[in-house]
Amino acid sequence: MKSNLLKQHYKTIFNTIFLTPFFLITSCRSNDNITNAEGNTNLNGNASVIPGIFNTASEGENDNIEKTASIDKSKAGTLEVTQKQTVADEFGSLYDVILAPSRTSSTKNTQASLNTIAALGTPTNLTNGVMYKVLVYDKATGNFVTSKNYTAGSAITPITGLNGGQTYTFIVYSVNGTTVPSPANQANLSTVALTNLSNNANNNNNSDLMYFMTDLTLASNSNTTLSGTMLHQFARLKLHINTSNINSITATPGNITEVGGISVLPVGNSVTNFNFSTGQITYGAVSGGSTINFTNPQLTRIPITTTTGFPGNPQYDSKALVLLTPTTTNGQITISRVVTDGGMEYMGNITINNARITEKTDYDLTITPNLSNIVSIGSYGPFYSSSTTNSFNNSFSDAVTGGSNGNLASYSGIMLDGYISGAPYYTPMFKNISSTPIAYNLKCGARYSYGNTSNTRTVSGTLAANAKLQNLDPDNIVFFSGYNNISAADRNNTTTDQETCTGTITPQGSSAINIVFRWRTSGSGYNVNNNYLTTSIQVK
Repeated sequence: MKSNLLKQHYKTIFNTIFLTPFFLITSCRSNDNITNAEGNTNLNGNASVIPGIFNTASEGENDNIEKTASIDKSKAGTLEVTQKQTVADEFGSLYDVILAPSRTSSTKNTQASLNTIAALGTPTNLTNGVMYKVLVYDKATGNFVTSKNYTAGSAITPITGLNGGQTYTFIVYSVNGTTVPSPANQANLSTVALTNLSNNANNNNNSDLMYFMTDLTLASNSNTTLSGTMLHQFARLKLHINTSNINSITATPGNITEVGGISVLPVGNSVTNFNFSTGQITYGAVSGGSTINFTNPQLTRIPITTTTGFPGNPQYDSKALVLLTPTTTNGQITISRVVTDGGMEYMGNITINNARITEKTDYDLTITPNLSNIVSIGSYGPFYSSSTTNSFNNSFSDAVTGGSNGNLASYSGIMLDGYISGAPYYTPMFKNISSTPIAYNLKCGARYSYGNTSNTRTVSGTLAANAKLQNLDPDNIVFFSGYNNISAADRNNTTTDQETCTGTITPQGSSAINIVFRWRTSGSGYNVNNNYLTTSIQVK
């Protein structure tokens, strides 16, 4: 990794310390809310420094990312990897997961440590309202001179009374919030530090430290602009979820209406000391079970406000979650729940194991439903509450056999079936359409109420030829999608339109097949003849 940081490519890019007269018009002004009372109040020199443009970035760029599907531990410490996994949630549904550095880290705070070779990710403007502090030190002695706090986006005043012809060291830092912590041991450049940094469940504590450090030699009677790029000092994680592809098996938009909490381990979740001049980090105690739980929802539930349609968007992107942790190769990341289409689809406890998390690195965690090996899809309809006799013995498969009303998914002798069981419900079931028995061992569930996780049942046994099986979940019923003759409040609380079974089927004389069965409906509700049942079978 070090060798890559020394590439000539970086020698001329992002060296963003400017020595310019104060006619520079900046787009990111700031407001001093503390005078130099913390330093020498008798400054009487004829030079001044004005804060100018400040950007933020993470150390490194994509040049050090190895595109690989697994982690080569022999390269640990030298190369960041793109980690790819396919994982199952608690119901057995599959997801493709990519954990990739959006910025690689260096082994030293390059710009912050006055190295003229800057390896940065793409800088962005410091957000308006974010507070930052400027510390000034005498370069020759290391003694503290003065300091000021500023707020990005407001008017500014300069740091005055500095001596022309003298060289000063400037430290500019922020925790990316509306306050900024005071430094400890600030009397000398070699000892100045921040202590007791930590994060919390809301991801809004003083943990997102970023800073840079530079030397400026001031001319007499000058007003010099100080600008630069502050580098984030700790690992950060952004979550990206895209569920648009589930439209092929649900006939609904796949709009995300809730994203639950995220937990990451091992994470010490505290930094007891950060030395500005060396960049040395002292983390709090870290054990295998040390966890940060961002328990507040990443996306608070979006309620349904109408009797038709679904709110939300199939793409979700979180804010950066700060991870105060040294490098680990055995991290675990768990997303507690993802709900789509107002509760119609649920993903629970998606866990990524053996995650490599490197300090000072930004990561993108991308999750997409894995719909590979969909071996059969059926579209049955239209139908409504009076389409068929409400009878186990007069099911959807009977209509299909008669050559009407579309088709139903089938594979290895199993057809996904169902029947109208009364307004506004249907009952999912499956049928053995082969001439020999088929064994089954399945965990089945329907979401009775929004995003419910408890309504599951394990069913197992052997299904005779031409036999049907119902009672897959405890209620044995599933709502029609839409259910448009009730209030939006009731729709939020009770509507569901899906059933999932995961497990194995074993045709006689064959090996067990790992399988996912899905039943999904779409339409306007039980009293309108425009409802469709989408069935799908996926082999895992």
